[in-house]
Amino acid sequence: EAVAEKAGVGVATVYNYFRTKDWIVYELMTPDLKRIWALNEQVIADPPGDPAEAVLAIVRNFQTAFDNWRFRKLLRALTLPTPTGAPSIIQKIVDWSDRQTEQQFRDLLRALQLRGHIHRDADVKRMATIAFATFNHEYMLYVTHEDIPAKRIFGELEDLIRTLFQPWRP
Repeated sequence: EAVAEKAGVGVATVYNYFRTKDWIVYELMTPDLKRIWALNEQVIADPPGDPAEAVLAIVRNFQTAFDNWRFRKLLRALTLPTPTGAPSIIQKIVDWSDRQTEQQFRDLLRALQLRGHIHRDADVKRMATIAFATFNHEYMLYVTHEDIPAKRIFGELEDLIRTLFQPWRP
C-alpha cells in the first residue's frame, strides 16, 4: 500500500506489475547486485597486486553500493531466513547473491594466482571459501548486532582479510 501511495497509483496497479511484495523487493535489489558484480568484474580484470587489497576492493564495492550498509534493519530483513521455512524469493536472491559473490572471490584469487601474486600451489577454491565466509560472518554480525559500530566491524573485517592472506603470498 505504501508503495502504491508513493507512486501515486492504486494498489491493484502495483500488483499488476508485481505479483507479491517479495517481487517488489526482487526488482529493487537485483539492479544493485548486478551493478556490484559488474564493478567486481573490473577488479577481477585488473586486480591490485596485493591479494588482501584485491579482496577488500570487492568488499568495498558492496559497502559503497549499500551506502556503507547504513540500513541495518532493512538488510537484516532481506538477509535472514524466513521463519516459515519455505524459501521466499528474497531468500532465493540471498542464495544467488552468495553463490555469485563467492564465485567472484574465486575468480579474483585465480587471476591473482595466474599473475604470481598467490603461491601457484595454493588451493584458491578453498581460499575463496574462507575469504567469503569471513566476509559473510562480519556482514551477519553487522546486521544482527545494532550495538556494534559499523566502523569496528569493517575494521575487523579488513584485519581478518589481511591476516588471512599473509601465509598465502609467494
